[in-house]
Amino acid sequence: SYSRYGFTVEKVTPDCFEVSDSTLRNPIMCMASLWNGGIHKLRVLAEGDDWGTFLKAVASLFCVKVMLHFQFRTLIGLGKVYLLPLLTLFYFTIMLSV
Repeated sequence: SYSRYGFTVEKVTPDCFEVSDSTLRNPIMCMASLWNGGIHKLRVLAEGDDWGTFLKAVASLFCVKVMLHFQFRTLIGLGKVYLLPLLTLFYFTIMLSV
């Protein structure tokens, strides 16, 4: 420890920065699962047998097209309103599972 401007600062050991394998494995497995699910959906769309998935993809692309006509500031505001609660929920879900 050392003193700086009248405050004592304790040294942080490298052990404080270690992350367990399970803590790293869960988000990586989630990302891999999302990737594999996306590839599966692309294959289903390429085969052309599932009209429900095709219509969902068309509707999603149309929504993206409509959103691109808004001003960028409006899109950022909408993103903050809708994504911030989801990211907060996701963060707390991960932290509570550890």
